[in-house]
Amino acid sequence: MKSIRVTGIIFCIIFAGGVLQAEAQQTTSESLFKKYINHVVQKVKETNEPAQKRKLLNENFDKLISATEKAQRLNLGNDHKSALLQHFKQDLANKKNNLNGTNGFERVSANQLDLFADYVQQDFEQADEGPILWVVILGLLLLIGPALLFT
Repeated sequence: MKSIRVTGIIFCIIFAGGVLQAEAQQTTSESLFKKYINHVVQKVKETNEPAQKRKLLNENFDKLISATEKAQRLNLGNDHKSALLQHFKQDLANKKNNLNGTNGFERVSANQLDLFADYVQQDFEQADEGPILWVVILGLLLLIGPALLFT
C-alpha cells in the first residue's frame, strides 16, 4: 500500500513538472515570438522610406511562411496542429497579399505602412493559435538562424 502511495506521489510530481515545463515553454516561445514581431514593427517605424518598410515586412512574412511550411513538412501527426499551421500560413499569406495589393486585396498605401505593421503585431498578439504553434514556429525560426531573426 505504501509503495502505491509513493508511486502515485512520484507520478503526480512528474506530471505536474511536465505541465509546468510545457507552460513555461509556451510562455517563453510566445514571448520570444512577440519580441520578434515587435522588433520587426520597430524597424519598420524607424525606416523613413516606404519601399524599405514594405521590403522589411515582405521579408519577415516570407520568413514566417517558410518556417510554417517547414513545420508542415514535419508532419506533426495531429490534424488539429496541421490545421493550426495551415490557418496561420494562410493568415500570413493574406497579410502579405494585403501589403502588396495582390490576390484581390487592396495595397496598403505608403502612408499607412506603420499602421499596418501595428495591426499585424496586434493581430498576432491577440491570436490564440495554441501553444504548439508558437513553439514550432519559434523553433523553426531559430533553426533558420538567430541572426536572421532580428535583421
